[in-house]
Amino acid sequence: LAVFSYGLGALSIKRMAEMSPLAKSAAQMALAIDPTLSEAHSVLGLLAGSVEYDWKSAEQHFQAAMAFEPIPPLVRVRYALYFLTPLRRFEEAVAQYQ
Repeated sequence: LAVFSYGLGALSIKRMAEMSPLAKSAAQMALAIDPTLSEAHSVLGLLAGSVEYDWKSAEQHFQAAMAFEPIPPLVRVRYALYFLTPLRRFEEAVAQYQ
């Protein structure tokens, strides 16, 4: 639900202002059930960075998302696209894409 809500906002199907809180809430509920869910941490990271411009919080969420093995490929893509690239950390982003 978190990714779906974010996707509706990102694709301008719904207003991001409406969808971001829903995505955040869904990711937080998922983490309350299982704090090791990389996908939920990555959603919170992309929301913190790309919507709230809270790069410190985004970094914390992405670090948590990357802490559990195996790291899902989509988590790596989100980390590269929504955190590393906006911060101009291109070499690190390319490494995540690879």
